[in-house]
Amino acid sequence: MIIRLVILISFFAFQPSGVSLAQSGLKPGQRLALEMRQTPLLNYETISGRLQTRGRRGARSNQTLTLQTQVEGGQWRSVFRAINASTELETELAIHRSPDQRPRYFVTKRTTNSGGSEQNHELSEAQAMAPFAGSDFWATDLGLDFFYWPGQVLATNARIKMRKGISCFVLDSIRPATKETTGYTRVRSWISRDHGGLIYAEAYSRSGQHLKTFEVSDVEKIDGEWKLKALKIRDESSRSTTRLVFDNF
Repeated sequence: MIIRLVILISFFAFQPSGVSLAQSGLKPGQRLALEMRQTPLLNYETISGRLQTRGRRGARSNQTLTLQTQVEGGQWRSVFRAINASTELETELAIHRSPDQRPRYFVTKRTTNSGGSEQNHELSEAQAMAPFAGSDFWATDLGLDFFYWPGQVLATNARIKMRKGISCFVLDSIRPATKETTGYTRVRSWISRDHGGLIYAEAYSRSGQHLKTFEVSDVEKIDGEWKLKALKIRDESSRSTTRLVFDNF
């Protein structure tokens, strides 16, 4: 799900699909992850915005961004296009996903002055855990990949159950790990009990190191629908932060 697009997220969805947490045959955490997988990534057909990154030493990057989403046969295709005016580089990330199929990621890079482009390249699981267009967002972040991991546990004993003043379900998503595994292996996410949207998330490595923090930083209710205005992700190691800001309201 071209459609009206919480990642959440999204890492991002603000309109729950209607799947009941009482659905039979699944444990509570699995049911909640399924509901998040059945929700469109973002509530927009086409939207423009900016990808703003600020590094540890104050280095800044400000790229223009567009997002288009299409749906066909229960499959969603979301295309993020970022243009860096200083390097004349356009990076396109296409994410293909459905409730029952893990996201697939395809990257194309082209120079804006010549129109030349590289061959469309599908990312492996490890390659998808890398920056999109030099930002702090990884491809897996934008695809909400962690909701597809085999381990999904509702953290009923979590100490913090509210984020941004909103009462939340707390979900631990767990990815099998070996000594060779890189990137995240556990993501704890806070999901609104009211509108089903992803509010906040923390990503951890195999050793338990806190790698990233994600949060929805601005939403607005327009024509009866919750609309996402900005996302923020922070790399806890490099102290770099990227904001994804939508501007066509």
